[in-house]
Amino acid sequence: SQSKLPLNDYYLLVSWTNNEIRHIIIVVIRQCIEIRKCYNVTIVFGSIEITLKITDCKNVSISVVCRRLVINQCRSSSFYILIPTGPLVKFNLLKFIICSL
Repeated sequence: SQSKLPLNDYYLLVSWTNNEIRHIIIVVIRQCIEIRKCYNVTIVFGSIEITLKITDCKNVSISVVCRRLVINQCRSSSFYILIPTGPLVKFNLLKFIICSL
């Protein structure tokens, strides 16, 4: 498992592969958050000021309120989002569910 915090308040990187922990709640407010290589986990975010980027994740469930969402290379995942525009969805999405309010 791995979680990297930035040197400033702008950016947060989360990467999680620990099979023992299934739920993560992140309440820090950042301009941008990137989720990379997370597997078999549920992540609930507080408010993200601008962008959430999700890359190379499998079997994740993510709940978020943000202004912009970018999803790339995710499989078997569910996203519960509240954003003012539609998400930017890139390649290789299998069993992909988006539920927006």
